Amino acid sequence: MEFFLTQEDFVELCRLKKYDSSARVRERASTLLLLHSGRTCEDVADILMINPRTVGTTRRDWKKDKFNSLPDKPRCGAPSILSDEEKEKILEIAKSSPLTADGILEEFVKGGGQQVGIHIIRSTLKKSVYLQTRPPVTQGEALRGRLRKGEG
Repeated sequence: MEFFLTQEDFVELCRLKKYDSSARVRERASTLLLLHSGRTCEDVADILMINPRTVGTTRRDWKKDKFNSLPDKPRCGAPSILSDEEKEKILEIAKSSPLTADGILEEFVKGGGQQVGIHIIRSTLKKSVYLQTRPPVTQGEALRGRLRKGEG
């Protein structure tokens, strides 16, 4: 079965194969580029060391949805414990004063938020890419600091 790409699609797939952050998108782009070069599904599967059915699925999905078929689809899972408004409130607390996750949880509950586990607070902060980190202190820097204070 022949498989053709437009010049624009070919160029974009080459870019995705090389630079996309998702390994699955890169693999799917490689699959489509190999199919475009005239290889069979079995050949592509052997080259990429994947199941031939995966190659067929990638080709079928591409014909149906083009670039929308490359990223993973959302997966099932438990619904979020916090609403979007509650998550925003947690982020506002974190931005307003540099507290620990325990302190943020305490402020959140005082402000009328629901009691949740500390891991929920940490996860919310990580997913929002809001992490206040201090630069790492090496043992030598710590020792020099103690020596300056007269502790060493």
